[in-house]
Amino acid sequence: RYLDVAPKIEWTCADIDSFSIERQFDMAVCFFYLNRGFLSRIEQYLNPGGQFVMETFTSVHRERFGKPRTEQFVLQPGELKDLLPSFSIRQYDEGWHGDRHTARFWGTLQV
Repeated sequence: RYLDVAPKIEWTCADIDSFSIERQFDMAVCFFYLNRGFLSRIEQYLNPGGQFVMETFTSVHRERFGKPRTEQFVLQPGELKDLLPSFSIRQYDEGWHGDRHTARFWGTLQV
């Protein structure tokens, strides 16, 4: 089944501070990196009905481990949902995942 899907995937790795697009995507993912400016623009990178998946650290993780090193790189409780108001939430979880306290988000861009 993987072989049926894999040829249709186009991976793009980019610096999101300078990323510009010429077209929109069906899905975007972001793991363990928090850039609130990017999140405020994510909908312009997606087709209507596009999916966005994200997981990153929360302030609970930082309080316990001292990492990430600055407050700007962690989410406050419930913040991720508020940062993505244009998305219909398919799944959201905030808690301990192994030894990491993270927020996990999967949403669909509302048409």
